[in-house]
Amino acid sequence: MAFSINYIFKQISGVKAIALIFALLGSMIGFSQEKCGFYRDFSYQIKHNAGYYKTVRDYEQKLKLHIEQNRPRLLEANEEVFIIPVVLDVVWKEEREKLSEEVIRMQLKRLNEDFNNENYDLKYVPNAFKSRIGNMNIRFVLAQTDPENRPVNGMVYVQTDKDFRDEVKPRDEFMKFESQGGSNAWNPDEYLNIWVCNLGKSASGFAQEPERLSGPKKQTDGVVINFISFGIHKANRPVNNYGRTLTHEVGHWLGLRHIWGDDTGTPGQIENEMPGQICKDEMASELCKYDDCVDDTPKQKEETLDSKSFTKFTLASCDNTAGGIMWMNYMDYVDDLSMNMFSIGQVERARTVLTMTRALILGSKGLKPPQHNAGNFEVFRTNAFTSVAVGKNGHIWAGTDKFGLYKYDFITWSEVTALANREIRQITSDRNGGIWIAQSGYEGLRGIGGGLHFFGTSNSTQFSYIAPSSGLPSRVCKGVYIDTSMPKPGYNIWTAHVPEINFNPNAEPILAGGGY
Repeated sequence: MAFSINYIFKQISGVKAIALIFALLGSMIGFSQEKCGFYRDFSYQIKHNAGYYKTVRDYEQKLKLHIEQNRPRLLEANEEVFIIPVVLDVVWKEEREKLSEEVIRMQLKRLNEDFNNENYDLKYVPNAFKSRIGNMNIRFVLAQTDPENRPVNGMVYVQTDKDFRDEVKPRDEFMKFESQGGSNAWNPDEYLNIWVCNLGKSASGFAQEPERLSGPKKQTDGVVINFISFGIHKANRPVNNYGRTLTHEVGHWLGLRHIWGDDTGTPGQIENEMPGQICKDEMASELCKYDDCVDDTPKQKEETLDSKSFTKFTLASCDNTAGGIMWMNYMDYVDDLSMNMFSIGQVERARTVLTMTRALILGSKGLKPPQHNAGNFEVFRTNAFTSVAVGKNGHIWAGTDKFGLYKYDFITWSEVTALANREIRQITSDRNGGIWIAQSGYEGLRGIGGGLHFFGTSNSTQFSYIAPSSGLPSRVCKGVYIDTSMPKPGYNIWTAHVPEINFNPNAEPILAGGGY
């Protein structure tokens, strides 16, 4: 910036130069943004919700005792990989806010790198803190099943007509409610809900602390990220262009606090505590009295901002050793490219919160595709399935060897009696959701034939039978292929047949033919 201003003075002068400089400064000021909204919301809850301060302190004492009593076991258990299903809601108004699936997957890759010490910049952690590097050993995957047991890809796109209102206290959460123009949370016990939307000039992101996983705030549990601070894309803020805002906020979701303990130096009104500071050292100086409740992160009196050099920058604070403060920690406020580690103590704390408070998520149905009990004979008369396909509206069609056809509509399986007792060999769907079924018919009595059947896109149970008179050489159909390569509305349908014996056992066989 210094070079730019000097260059301006060399080229222009007087009123024009001054006006231009003020315009530049104005744009810089207008671009300023709250790094993280966690403390603001947390402090508000403590100030305005009676009893919440005690709830937080009780939770902190319980958490601390659990860690102290189970530390040896925690170190051994850290070898286990915890997997968390994620549902990512993109709530967008303008097209630029509608981030692509590629951006989402890239952001998730960054999150997993940071939580598994796979980030390339981990090697730059200053020597003073290399021995304190902790590995979360937590992986985040896009959910495969939604709360209604439907197959999903873990991404939800919702167009809204709402704008974020920063004046709402403690925080406008319209993005979390369909009724307000957002997207409803999936069960927070089983999914990590992440909303991405335009927060304007408000925070880069904010998260809900685990203490509120029960009670009226349960359905708002999760993480919110400003779209300009999410992932890696051309609309990113320069200081949040590497996906670390999500790393920071997920840290809060797992119970981590800001590394400086939000020590503002301004006394609060609740039991003489700071408004939102929890862990304190009675013997420390006024500006170093509070910290993040983690033993191996050095105390510091305030947040660290901007970009820092891993090899040259050291800042002493609160009588720390020569290594100074751990400014490169994900829970500080430096730019994305200057943060690269969690500490061992933070790992102990986060994994304890996960197993103590958020344990249900580790066995979530969202981790696997929809599961059905094939041995449920009240639904299925057989488990000898031969083929499945997905038709209109995502409904699942399953064919069997001897007992016909079944359909799943996301609620129940039902037998399609119109095609019962036929040997179904293959089911496939066309690009409009139509279902094509190849059947070989009976080998004994021929009261019910086989052949090719077509089910339209109305999701009824009415089938069209493509009879031999339509050009098919037999009713013994073994397979069907949908050729959609032709540039026309229709399709080429190819079927495979085998010789068929006529109803007259003395007749010559009808030889198999080509296609339809």
